[in-house]
Amino acid sequence: MVKRLRSEKIIRDGYMNLRCHSEPGCPEHIHPIAGGDDLSSIPEAAVIGNSWLELFPGTNVPEVLSQPCCAQFAVSADRIRRIPRETYIYYRDWLLETSLSDSLSGRVWEYLWQYVFAGVAELCPEDHVCYCEGYGICFKGKLEFQYFYEIQSLGQDIQKQLNALKRDDGTVIRGFEKKAQAMQAKINKLVVEIEEIKSRVLRE
Repeated sequence: MVKRLRSEKIIRDGYMNLRCHSEPGCPEHIHPIAGGDDLSSIPEAAVIGNSWLELFPGTNVPEVLSQPCCAQFAVSADRIRRIPRETYIYYRDWLLETSLSDSLSGRVWEYLWQYVFAGVAELCPEDHVCYCEGYGICFKGKLEFQYFYEIQSLGQDIQKQLNALKRDDGTVIRGFEKKAQAMQAKINKLVVEIEEIKSRVLRE
């Protein structure tokens, strides 16, 4: 995927999260002020408010912090150089000195990079738009994108069911031959449809 990354997109916007699938992370992922339901499933939600005040003193804690997870992103050289070297040193020292565990401080930063490099608390582009603008993988629209992943998931589910009808040597358990044949036919049909869509959206 990185080979398909559109440099013009990075140069134009300055920052791009390389993950196009919005979950986890979007929309409205962390509520630093309210906390609430976030705390049970998102450990960093309990500490990110205080971390924000330490990292960005003098700025208001945003009501929501959101971007697709996992801190894989591309940044233009110009955007990197706009930030003073001293600021990077400050961020580094915070990581070295914080009482938070490495795993927790890392999760905090997953939802701060879009603020550091793009100046926004929330950055949640639609999945299909991200793929098209960022990688040149352009579906006809949101509905086709959703359909593509639905039939991919369906094919995987049927394959799991089919595997359950087989012995270790790959042969079908007696009495399930017709069912297995029908399932394989369905999988084959889905594969053809998936490949047709892929060949079109991946075409330069």
